[in-house]
Amino acid sequence: MGSYYSNELQSLYLLNRVKDWNDFKNAIKHFRSISQNIIYADTKGNIGMYYAGGIPVRKKGNGNGLLPGWTDEYDWKGFVSFEKKPHVYNPGDNMVLSANNKSVDNSYPYYISNWFFPSIRYDRIYEMLLSKDNISIEDFQKMQNDDKSKQVEILYEKIITTLSNINSLNKLEQKAFDLFKNWNYSMSKDSAAATIFDTFYVELLENIFKDELGEELFKDFNGDSIMPLYSLVNLWKKGESEWFDNINTKDKKEVLSDIIEISFKKAIAWNKKKFGNKPEEWKWGKLHGLDLRHPLGFSPLLDFLFNLNRGPYPVNGSTHTVGYFAYNYNKPFNSNFGASQRHIYDLSNWDNSLSVIPTGNSGNPGSSHYCDQTKLYINGEYHNDYFSRELIEKNTVYTSHFTSE
Repeated sequence: MGSYYSNELQSLYLLNRVKDWNDFKNAIKHFRSISQNIIYADTKGNIGMYYAGGIPVRKKGNGNGLLPGWTDEYDWKGFVSFEKKPHVYNPGDNMVLSANNKSVDNSYPYYISNWFFPSIRYDRIYEMLLSKDNISIEDFQKMQNDDKSKQVEILYEKIITTLSNINSLNKLEQKAFDLFKNWNYSMSKDSAAATIFDTFYVELLENIFKDELGEELFKDFNGDSIMPLYSLVNLWKKGESEWFDNINTKDKKEVLSDIIEISFKKAIAWNKKKFGNKPEEWKWGKLHGLDLRHPLGFSPLLDFLFNLNRGPYPVNGSTHTVGYFAYNYNKPFNSNFGASQRHIYDLSNWDNSLSVIPTGNSGNPGSSHYCDQTKLYINGEYHNDYFSRELIEKNTVYTSHFTSE
């Protein structure tokens, strides 16, 4: 079995000196305490990915639930050996990708977790990679910022079918539904259909789960980034479930179509109160913005004096898109979580590489580099990420000199 000991710093040191796939594997053998899918590519066209993280070998069970800690019945026997960890090298479809999804199928003999992000973002990336024979840097820029939702695609047909068979839609609801019917699943900040969908989605979660779970437990459930997405899709695919029944209506047993109707009407009423009677003006960017919060920005006085917090900035995407601007379902709809950085590397010419971060290199609000990349970030744009000494020195703005006495 693998060793218990981990040394991520050694892995990072060795990764910066990798020359081939074997060097790469040797480097990440020491990467165990933190679970990461680490992707490999080289200038010869080889690609691969390795699951870097300790996978326990258990005597019994998978560690979920309450277990008797006074015996060794459920103890770990060690870790899965490095060679048996999930990995791929030069796969037949010539693609390697990861989006926090489950990295193995059910045939993998060792338990890793059940707590993966649904495959919706992975599936959309795969779809985009298959769409062209040759992918350019510009294609990857679009891909990282893509706002088309596979989650919407899964739910859409049932929503349309259900609402089309309802005769009780009022004039505003019908107008909103007509707009929603002609949608391409894009969570664009200029889309009113995106607003209708995500406000409907939030209502849907509440109308399915809150009556059974109760206020406190539903808040915990709804505040998780994964559980609501998984639960809803699984129930949706089944089509029938006791969860759809509202336990507070004793004289009726609701089914999915009832919940869809109730949630849609509530969403439209909410948007009417928020934005008015013109659904075409319910732009997603008016509702969905990115908040950038400084650690000291919790103080209104400090924020006022130093302009610490920035935003909200209208943004595309949602919790279920590749261009990830997620929000807490308990506090919709401003985004408080997303990509901490975006990078695109050109292995044929490293100096063509691009990157961007949400804020800037300085955490000092008095600096000109405080949030100086924010506009690029929210617009899906990038700046050069030079590698050669010549271009780095040519574009240097500040230089630090370290001396010893």
